[in-house]
Amino acid sequence: MGNKINHHAKPGVSKAVIGWQSILRDFLLGIICTMMAIFGWNSSMLLLAVPTGFVAVMCYCSALLSIGVQLNENRKYRKKQ
Repeated sequence: MGNKINHHAKPGVSKAVIGWQSILRDFLLGIICTMMAIFGWNSSMLLLAVPTGFVAVMCYCSALLSIGVQLNENRKYRKKQ
């Protein structure tokens, strides 16, 4: 008989990022992408400016959404006490 092979992936250990670290990372990536978009716009390279500008906007939206979720969680926690 052949060996039994497990075809399912084992769950990994999740290294969850604390909320403020996620917000800081998103803002820093947004700043970097904004600088790249401004450079691309000033150099008349729309192929660089448009995608990096879009990514910058998404990073800022993600950071603002994370702040909103964090504030909502804090409000719920305080109501329970």
